[in-house]
Amino acid sequence: MRLVALLVCVVSCSSGSKSVVKDSVLEKLRVDSFGPESIVPGTKALVTGDGFVSESFGKMTLVIEVSGEAITLEPEFVTRNQLAAEITEQVVEKLGNSTTVSVRVIATSYLNGLDYESATRQVAVAASTTIVPRIETIELQALTFVGDNIAVSGQNFLISDGEGQTEAVVSGCMRIGTLCEQVTTSIPLVPSSRSVGVFAIPPELTGIYEGDFEGEIFLRNRSSYGDTSGSSKSLNFSMSEAIFGDADGSAASLGQFWSFSGGGFLPQSPNSSTVIEFQGTVNGVAEQLVLVPEVANGRSVRYLINESDILDSLVDLRGAGGTLQGDFRLVVSYNSEQVVTSSKNVTLIVSPIKQVVYLNFTQGFHESLRYFGIDIAELEIREYVAQAMVRHYEGINVDVRIAPPSDTALYTTIEITGADPNGLSLLGHDNSPGKDVGNERLFDNVGGVNAQTQQDGFPGYGGIFIESLLGFSFHPGNLTETLDGANPLFDEIFDEFRTSRGGQELETIPTEISVEGCASAKSRTEKATCSIAMLGELIAATASHELGHALGLAQPFDSGFHNEGDEPGRIMDSAGNRDFMERIGLGTTPVFCESAFTYLRDILPGEAAETIVRPHCD
Repeated sequence: MRLVALLVCVVSCSSGSKSVVKDSVLEKLRVDSFGPESIVPGTKALVTGDGFVSESFGKMTLVIEVSGEAITLEPEFVTRNQLAAEITEQVVEKLGNSTTVSVRVIATSYLNGLDYESATRQVAVAASTTIVPRIETIELQALTFVGDNIAVSGQNFLISDGEGQTEAVVSGCMRIGTLCEQVTTSIPLVPSSRSVGVFAIPPELTGIYEGDFEGEIFLRNRSSYGDTSGSSKSLNFSMSEAIFGDADGSAASLGQFWSFSGGGFLPQSPNSSTVIEFQGTVNGVAEQLVLVPEVANGRSVRYLINESDILDSLVDLRGAGGTLQGDFRLVVSYNSEQVVTSSKNVTLIVSPIKQVVYLNFTQGFHESLRYFGIDIAELEIREYVAQAMVRHYEGINVDVRIAPPSDTALYTTIEITGADPNGLSLLGHDNSPGKDVGNERLFDNVGGVNAQTQQDGFPGYGGIFIESLLGFSFHPGNLTETLDGANPLFDEIFDEFRTSRGGQELETIPTEISVEGCASAKSRTEKATCSIAMLGELIAATASHELGHALGLAQPFDSGFHNEGDEPGRIMDSAGNRDFMERIGLGTTPVFCESAFTYLRDILPGEAAETIVRPHCD
């Protein structure tokens, strides 16, 4: 790695000395790989390595050298360890018939004005406008159903929309007894790389009855530069009719799913369907129901507990819930064909209503952590925020997650990002439409832009804006303004790691993270612990406040949006009444006031919370 000196006076200029801010990320600039090896117009080439930065912190340039000519590209920042670059037809022409090229990355840091350059790496390439797909192996599951994926390995699969589409062209017949009608169909291949992909067996090819398929397969690449096809291979398999394997008997609440496994399931379409038939009791009363699930894949379906079908009239979905006990079976139809599986006796439970909350930490969050100097601890900060919010909502049936939920369709998303796109330096803003008294929606999005709130005269962009949290510093830089609730402790802790203040970015993550003792933290190790915990508390305090708005607070049955007056620790007090120390929980504990907590318990009753003295709400 070469460092081209361009000294800029950033720190300590008033004393006559010149000090260059250290860019600890770009100092690690390195290229490990470049691929895929086969390149066509539209390829999104991936560069792996280390020390990559976003456009907020520097300018990155990818340089590909071939036969003494340098091809320069402006790559897209993906992560600190990955860049992506779009390969155009012009780049393919310049690469020509070369089999080896040199790749390096150069960068200019916006932190210190210095230029950095990685070492050059030699990589193999094969560039052309078209490539011919080839099949090497075909893998089927031991028991095969319609809708199952067939795995294909080989060469030269098209892997992005910009390149085109690889199709599996299958011809043959499904032998059922003495009948064997010839069919040919093209099925999109879903690639995971140039050499691995899958396609699902469609009912157009096989129908849904048990039988033996006898045929051939070849791959075809389709692009704006023409079609290319590889040689064919035989494709033979025995297919079973749909079966009902098992049901996930775990409890689920409104907006969540009951899952059913097996095989041979088809999605709802004009020509196909899968339904669940139930005969048994609902809360002890005899019932016969037909439930329409969604088909996750050919091997599983899941039924969404919702308020739009018959189950809502039989079970108190927003209250005590209920129990379905009896025989379940699945019915799969395709055109005039129908398969009814055997029944299984299953008990399914509708549990009390739950609010699932997904904390969506965006790329803006990732980038803006560098301003605090502790971006190496991103995962720890995310986990800390979720744990702190769970603590705030103790006794209320709120489930906070940092991964996108897959077991529920109804959940509130809180976007945690960098700068306030409203240009107002807000710490956070709930831009969901109107006051949702009673939490009727369950699926608010606190983030992105909401045109309705803009029309109502409120800021359109919602979320939590961590750059605005630098307002608790007395020297926030040009990112925001110092807030009335700023505190010297913020600077005492974070200046140790903020490069804009002459600090050195955090390089080692502490094992224990807590705000306890942070008021007297002196050593770098102590400050490392406190920086993660304090930023986590600041984000969580703001996120819990905005979630409170989304749930109908404050003053759910009045026009106000915040508690009246100012009392220590109240989560739903207005922003100006919650200073730095209060938000991080030093000297007071963040809580919901009495009537707000009662309201939350009414709409989302959870397990009993620890008995504490809560302040009044007015």
